[in-house]
Amino acid sequence: MALIWLAFLAFPLASTLDAHPPAAELAATLVAAALFVGVYVRLVLSCARPFPDVQGIAYVLALLAIATALTIGVQTAWASLFIFAAAATAAILREPLAAAGVALCALLAGLGAIAASADAGSALVFAAGTAGIGMMVLSIAGLRARNAELQGAREELARLAVADERLRFARDLHDLLGHSLSVIALKAELAGRLLDGAGAGEESAAAARTHIGELEGVARGALAEVREAVSGYRRPVLAAELAGARMALEAAGIEARLDRAPVALAPDVEALLAWTVREGTINTIRHSGARSCRIAIAAGAATASIEVIDDGRGPPGTVGAPRAVSAAGLAGAVDPAGANGGHGLAGLRERAAHLAGALEAGGGPDGGFRLRVSVPCDGSLGRAAA
Repeated sequence: MALIWLAFLAFPLASTLDAHPPAAELAATLVAAALFVGVYVRLVLSCARPFPDVQGIAYVLALLAIATALTIGVQTAWASLFIFAAAATAAILREPLAAAGVALCALLAGLGAIAASADAGSALVFAAGTAGIGMMVLSIAGLRARNAELQGAREELARLAVADERLRFARDLHDLLGHSLSVIALKAELAGRLLDGAGAGEESAAAARTHIGELEGVARGALAEVREAVSGYRRPVLAAELAGARMALEAAGIEARLDRAPVALAPDVEALLAWTVREGTINTIRHSGARSCRIAIAAGAATASIEVIDDGRGPPGTVGAPRAVSAAGLAGAVDPAGANGGHGLAGLRERAAHLAGALEAGGGPDGGFRLRVSVPCDGSLGRAAA
């Protein structure tokens, strides 16, 4: 479209030819007009890849110089060149230089027409036309830039969505397999020790068979959970996680004390508390060397919270004597050094932050380790279930 506008240059060119100027003047006019067209076409064809500001300003000044020379030196009709200069200025310069350049083109169009002995009305027409076309092209360039930004934003959002989904999937798999495989390893080792002493009595063999049966159940449950995660949906149930935590803690020889308020929770809030039970339980079994673990869940009209507190050795660097491993319990037998990279707590913190919640992890008030997660909940969902 911008190149089609060049057809309007036929009017000042025809007016110049009708005046029958000397050959030298006509040749100079044609050369200047051709130079103007060449610079204008160069700018229009390159507007998709804007020039640096200094180079763009140099091109604009060249157009204005040619337009001024032809308007004052030849005929007033050449003041229409300022319209092309304004269009090119709006297309290649960035804000606020573009707006200032359009204003300069309009000013020079009016002054050039007056200097060429045009009346005030004609000068106003040239100035207004230059300003109008320049602002129109400026608006089109702004819309094009906004569209490019929106397209870039869409691509960035799509990339972030893929990255977030990958992170969620990796976090779910870590939480699912980390807990289940730790329980499987714990029960397998316990069953093996009981079977080693099976000759001492039928009671040990029966206990070993019980642990092996529970091991099979945990393995099947882990397989089902992984299938759910792979299918794109995984929302743990708090009651099931509490039951699993009690079983895992007792298998490790750790006394489990559960304190749950009878409240109804929003699904997302319940899922977060369930993940906390899972992460806190497996950390207690792996690292604490604890004798007892307390899981307390409270929910009010505005906030739901959960605490997992053990009486073990506490965070790294604190003083505490780990409990010795006995044949009846393997507390700390899985990963006794506590060499966990912290991915579980990091994932749990991300889940809590997603619901505007907070996570606290550190030493307990009476020693040991304390994991606490609190999260806002809808007051209508925090009422007592009974």
